[in-house]
Amino acid sequence: MDIWRGSEDGDAVQDQLLASGITDGLPVVPPTAARVERMLQLNHHRADDVITMLPPLLADATWHNAAINAVMAGCRPEYLPIIAAALQAMAAPEFN
Repeated sequence: MDIWRGSEDGDAVQDQLLASGITDGLPVVPPTAARVERMLQLNHHRADDVITMLPPLLADATWHNAAINAVMAGCRPEYLPIIAAALQAMAAPEFN
């Protein structure tokens, strides 16, 4: 997952995100480098630190990935720890 490098012009952004397959059509906030970095800085996390590994591929869920998704969902920076807790809960064996 990567930051958004496209337009920041309202409807054009939504059209570009939909065309690139990043969204399901619901409105999203473009995850620009500045927004993602702010999310990480306010939570004192390094982008490449791993929160957990997610099944079934056991792929690393990093703070960078979590921050990008949080920004796209319109989350405030103070919500990032809750998102991390949800990721960890989803990775727990008890979840399945």
